[in-house]
Amino acid sequence: MELITLCWWSSDRVAAHRGPVDGVPTWDDGAVRRTLEQRMKETILSTEVPLRRNRDFRLLWVSGATSQLGSQAAEIAFPLLLLAVTGSAGYAGLLTSAQMVTYLVIMLPAGVLADRFDRRKLMLVSNFSRAGLLAIITAMVLFDYTYIVPLIIVAMLISLMEAVFDPTQDASLKQLVSVKQLNDAYAVDQARTQAATLIGPVVGGWLYAVGRWVPFLGNMLAFLASGFMIWAIKRPLNSENATDEVGTNVGWRGAFEGFKFLFSDPLLRAVALLSTGTMFTLAAFPLIYIASLRADNVGSQVIGIMLAAYGVAGVVGAVLSPFILRVVPSNLLFFIATWLVPIVLVVLAMTNYIPVAIGGACLLFFSLPPVTALARGYLSAITPSHLQGRVFASVMVVGAALQPIAPVVFGTVFDSAGRFWTFLGMAIAGTITATISLTKPIRNAAKPG
Repeated sequence: MELITLCWWSSDRVAAHRGPVDGVPTWDDGAVRRTLEQRMKETILSTEVPLRRNRDFRLLWVSGATSQLGSQAAEIAFPLLLLAVTGSAGYAGLLTSAQMVTYLVIMLPAGVLADRFDRRKLMLVSNFSRAGLLAIITAMVLFDYTYIVPLIIVAMLISLMEAVFDPTQDASLKQLVSVKQLNDAYAVDQARTQAATLIGPVVGGWLYAVGRWVPFLGNMLAFLASGFMIWAIKRPLNSENATDEVGTNVGWRGAFEGFKFLFSDPLLRAVALLSTGTMFTLAAFPLIYIASLRADNVGSQVIGIMLAAYGVAGVVGAVLSPFILRVVPSNLLFFIATWLVPIVLVVLAMTNYIPVAIGGACLLFFSLPPVTALARGYLSAITPSHLQGRVFASVMVVGAALQPIAPVVFGTVFDSAGRFWTFLGMAIAGTITATISLTKPIRNAAKPG
């Protein structure tokens, strides 16, 4: 079966190596051979090695977990520091916005870097640079040099390095596992992200209570540890002979080649639209969820418990993702997860009964990690190695570009029309997105690998 797959891939993807000789198409045998050799390496890589025994995958996973935990801890420390120094939520918001804009602007060029340069070195530069920048912030806080402009500049540089790291790490994973293991690998990766998102702010708040500089020092140490783990990875994280592969354009003009490939493949296009639509629909969910509970005079402690509950549900969903992905067909999983979004939102629009609100939110966030891992698995399995960085960067840019819009739109609707119409509007957006799961590419989707 693997050889059949390789033969199909070679006939379909290497067409660009043809060259006309007296009007008759010919084949560049050397290019075909190099392409097939690389594809065979990608296909059989780690086939017999379970993820738990795959040393390099474990190093990449733990490295990412360490850096994500530190980043989540610092994410709450930054606004707390600005609020303490200036007393202004506006300055804290300005810092957050500056970080988001920097991340968005750098993402596409970062995807090019991930495909052009050594991915291990890029991640090392990113981690060690962020460690150095956090050392600067630690010193600034310790010596009471907490001026707004320098803090914002350093925070933007940290976001720049994060934008370089994220698509590079995603592009590297395919080099460490087999195609058949991609679903499980991204499911485990999703569990790491969910856990860091849940635990990180708690750790950050606790460290900030010890001292304003402590969370930044902790994040610095986390990036140093993450960098040394990436240093220890032995396998190459770039595909060999990438410049000989079809359609390669790794110059700066190739920044948009990820978009071109993403939207030229019917399945990837459908998956990207599903992911983007769902991200947009749910980007305002925490804000509207909290605002609606506060409008019903629900206490802050209860709200905290409810937010923690759906955070835990997300972690549980991520932990169970490998099992879910094995037993539930891909097309059915896309259908259930995407249609669950508008259904839960309609229920929340119709009732403010706390057990129902908790149950609906938990069900919703339990379902998201498996389908997210599945979507990332498709992106990685179908995308050639030399385009991995740019395709993942393209997906991140689309999602990041739309996410800031949703809180403004639905927050305004909530202020003017109330809870019912806000959740109903979100449900309509979710329904439009969910219809993509009825299209032919999704209905015919098989598991990656």
